[in-house]
Amino acid sequence: DGDGTLELLDVHGNGTVIEAQLDEYGIVAVDIPFTEPFKPMVKMEYGGTTYQAIGEEINADSLDQMVDVIVYETTDEPVDWHVQERHVVLTPTLDGISVADTLVIQNPSDKAWLGAEDVAGQRVSLVIDLPAGASKVEFGGNLQLLDASVTGDKVICTAPLQPGQKMFRLSYLIPLSQQANHVVITSPARSANLLVFVPANDNTQVYAQSDGQHLESLGSYDMKGTSMLVYEATDQLAGQKLTMVFSGLPRRLTQTEQAGGSPHLARIAAAVGSIVMLVLGVIVLLRRPGRTELPSQE
Repeated sequence: DGDGTLELLDVHGNGTVIEAQLDEYGIVAVDIPFTEPFKPMVKMEYGGTTYQAIGEEINADSLDQMVDVIVYETTDEPVDWHVQERHVVLTPTLDGISVADTLVIQNPSDKAWLGAEDVAGQRVSLVIDLPAGASKVEFGGNLQLLDASVTGDKVICTAPLQPGQKMFRLSYLIPLSQQANHVVITSPARSANLLVFVPANDNTQVYAQSDGQHLESLGSYDMKGTSMLVYEATDQLAGQKLTMVFSGLPRRLTQTEQAGGSPHLARIAAAVGSIVMLVLGVIVLLRRPGRTELPSQE
């Protein structure tokens, strides 16, 4: 038995909170009037720890929904969690270098890890370092359920790290400047495999710098007309860094150049929109036998 909090999120991100008491079977049923589609977020207190789950959209065609919140016994003892797979897509744009980062994290224990205490005594289960100057940080996948927030140049997660494999996604932008023509990717823990994808471009060059880890260029792969350069780092240690350095980055045109037009920049703008659609195909193409399959976002 326990107290549950049902938070309803509408399509605009606005929320309503409803307190509800679970029955002896751990179930609560709630009837909710609505005028616009929304996604229900369920928060459950168990053993002093908050667990969350997000349901599918409720709308006129899908009125009934069951949202399961799985709870675990917790531990404050260190667990051997690690990054099983990580994919980072770096896309140069006129505004900066766009970064899409996907991590698959494995907690091999059967308990939810509360995290280590920081200097303020707060439990922190996951820290992801952001490159200097990162802006427009957005969370996706299970990061939304880890109470993730940005503090300085780090993403800090304070909710327990649950057992099994979970996918975490974040994206951000590194504004272009003479001092910021590179992206530093830091491993938050022991990492089995990291793949970095960069669109190939005759005018933009990129090279990778490692701090002692095994790094390999897997070459260029053409995906429906978009050529992607792929780099792989394996068996990273916690804190190891991979730096991707760019030259010949796109820039905004001067008034004189705007008058004359720039086919090169037009091609960049056309290619950027297709990168997200193509990267999943590249991941499937490059997946080696025995490599862990990415779990679903749910």
